Amino acid sequence: MDAFVANPTRLVLAALCGLVILLTLIIKGKFQPLIAILISALGIGLLAGMPVSMIVDTVTKP
Repeated sequence: MDAFVANPTRLVLAALCGLVILLTLIIKGKFQPLIAILISALGIGLLAGMPVSMIVDTVTKP
């Protein structure tokens, strides 16, 4: 598998969007924090441009 290299600006923007998603899910959506963290982490990965297969492997790896 090839190594993933992302644009630093895109990573910062993805992290900021992920933080907004996290806070919105917890405060407004009343989601459990663990579920909200998982959803925001998936969002950050997608916004950063990671391949979906790499995101799934990263989340499911023990």
